[in-house]
Amino acid sequence: MQEIHPFIDVDGVLADFAGAAAKLHNYDIERWPLGTYDMVDVLGISDDEFWAPIYCIGADFWENLETLPWAMDLVGALPRFTLLTSPSGHPTEAHGKMAWIRRVFGSGFRDYMIGPNKHLCARHPGAVIVDDFPKNCERFVAAGGRAVLFPQRWNHRHEHHRNPLAVVLPEVLS
Repeated sequence: MQEIHPFIDVDGVLADFAGAAAKLHNYDIERWPLGTYDMVDVLGISDDEFWAPIYCIGADFWENLETLPWAMDLVGALPRFTLLTSPSGHPTEAHGKMAWIRRVFGSGFRDYMIGPNKHLCARHPGAVIVDDFPKNCERFVAAGGRAVLFPQRWNHRHEHHRNPLAVVLPEVLS
C-alpha cells in the first residue's frame, strides 16, 4: 500500500478566514446559508467591497487569523503533511500567510506552498488534498490525485461542519 502524502489547505481548514471576513463585514457567521460558497453573494456586496477592508489591513489580517478548533488535531493525526494555500493576489497576503504559518507551526516549519495551482501537487506519490473548496478538489482529482472535501457550512458536506474530523480523518488515512 502506498504511503499517503496529505496536502492541507489553510483557509477554511486550519485558519478561520470566513469567520474573520464575516466579522470585518459585521456579519454573523452562524447566519451563513448552508451550502452557499461565495461570501460576496452571502453578504450581497461586490468583490471590491468585500476585499477592500481586508486589503486595507494587509498582512496583519492573514497573520492574525484564528486557528480553527480542530486544526492541530487534524495535522497531529497525520504522519506528514504539506500546507497549500492560495493567495488572492494582493501583495501583502503571501507575507501574512507565511507569518500565520510561522506563528502556528513555528519558525522552523517549511513544508508549505503558496500559490493558486494546488492541482500541480496531485502527481506526488500518495497525494491527497484536504480542501474546503470543491473546485480545488475537482482539479486535484483531474490531475491524478485523491481529494477529501473538508466539511464547512459553505459546501455540500455542511452537515458535518461542526465535527469535520469524524469524516475527514478516516477518508484521508484510508
